[in-house]
Amino acid sequence: MFKKLVPKFLIRLDDYLVVNSPTIWISKIHYVLWWGLFLHAFSALLGFLMPLNLTRSGDDGLWFALISIVSFILSWFWGYRYIVFNTHKNFGIKKVKDAYLNFILCFFCIALFSTAGYLYVLVKQKRTANYVSTNVLLQDIYKLNALEPYVPTNYYDYQNQYDTLHKETIFNLLLPAQDEVYSPYSLTNYYRNLKYLIEGSQKEIKPKKINPCKTLEDVKNKIGEHIQICEKYNITAYWLDVNATATFFFKYQTQGWISSSLENGFINNGKGYYKEDVKTALRMIYEAKNESAFVFDKNFLWAVFYVVFCLTLLVTLFKLINWQQYLITAIGMALYPLIAFIISQIFFRHESDDCFTWLIFLLFGASALSLFISARQNQLFKPIPNILNAVFYLLLAFIPMLAITYLRSETNLFHSNDYAYYNTDYKVNEVIINNIKHQIYDWKYYYSEGLRTYWEKEFDRWFTSVKYFSILLVFLLQPFFTSLFAKQLALPRKT
Repeated sequence: MFKKLVPKFLIRLDDYLVVNSPTIWISKIHYVLWWGLFLHAFSALLGFLMPLNLTRSGDDGLWFALISIVSFILSWFWGYRYIVFNTHKNFGIKKVKDAYLNFILCFFCIALFSTAGYLYVLVKQKRTANYVSTNVLLQDIYKLNALEPYVPTNYYDYQNQYDTLHKETIFNLLLPAQDEVYSPYSLTNYYRNLKYLIEGSQKEIKPKKINPCKTLEDVKNKIGEHIQICEKYNITAYWLDVNATATFFFKYQTQGWISSSLENGFINNGKGYYKEDVKTALRMIYEAKNESAFVFDKNFLWAVFYVVFCLTLLVTLFKLINWQQYLITAIGMALYPLIAFIISQIFFRHESDDCFTWLIFLLFGASALSLFISARQNQLFKPIPNILNAVFYLLLAFIPMLAITYLRSETNLFHSNDYAYYNTDYKVNEVIINNIKHQIYDWKYYYSEGLRTYWEKEFDRWFTSVKYFSILLVFLLQPFFTSLFAKQLALPRKT
């Protein structure tokens, strides 16, 4: 059934590759591209058809994970077809360029499956950003902020204090606690920084006192406008009685500080939960318009890369060693950290972290020694050294990063223990600038802070260099590992 969906030109390309380029043919990259097109198109279509819910900010991450799981399951069909064909077994011809090409094609195929959820997230973000125009969004935020004091649902929205005499909380309906209730944090922070650049001051200004309404109808109109804006974003103000709320505000607006227990606790009976949904909706739309999707976050991209990279190492390794040895390697690497943790807790409890790290280094050192011996072995196949070689192949990309991190934490190579974030020994002087008190430390504080910042950046540079170097080293050694494991497969066994 699926063969009918494959175009004839792809079948002709498959026949050509099997004769002229076996490495490309084995990778099935042409079929992966074809079916990957359908998979990514399905992801985009799902993002287009999925109902838009502006009150749940975590749904995109959940659907990205679900699509990734489905893609991972579908990749098994490709993985089986990729693994069963092996040009390295039975004295196959080995070429340097084929080792590199094999690794690149395998990495690309796995990456194509792993990134299927990206289009879903991008389409959903585009739909969210286009829900309303930027001008309408900013106007609604401004209106909701201005109308908020006239829609009393919680006394914490107003300036309040505890009355120790009557043992109750009192508040003032004309004194809002803040004037940017519905403004997204990034938008509020932007205007605060802009104000600081213009005025040179970050002094917080309390919200101004609002004007009382002259008639009850004025209050109802303000609450009605508030509800109308909420409904624009498909959010219903449940349990908000317009008449009762307007009557409460109009009755007590000019009475100054009033008790939160008035009208049987009318001000705090859970009517304002929908406002959190409104804030979430406004934040999601604003972030969709002005910020990148979470899938393009630097740390997230590195996480996806390492998942793809590790899967590539595992798949390529499976082609190069016997499945029994692969299984033993997988079980051993899964159990070794647990065993190392138990040993460090029982025998080196006071230095458990250092012991655990050294046990990992010990495993890598043993695998490196085995690799050196196996590279010179040309007479007989030895299973244990070959398993250690596989461990070295899998750990090589990560041990250098662990080593540089260990050097920073346990040695003074990067002076991490010399410069603290805050030292009370520094002298502090107070000066007044524009009628505002500022604390100024002596030169030793700023000198220490400068050195601390320098060595933190120096460590980041070294860590980044080691990270890229490790990845490049694993790639450059692909012909060596291919030749080593293929030779071990060809050596005679003990009988």
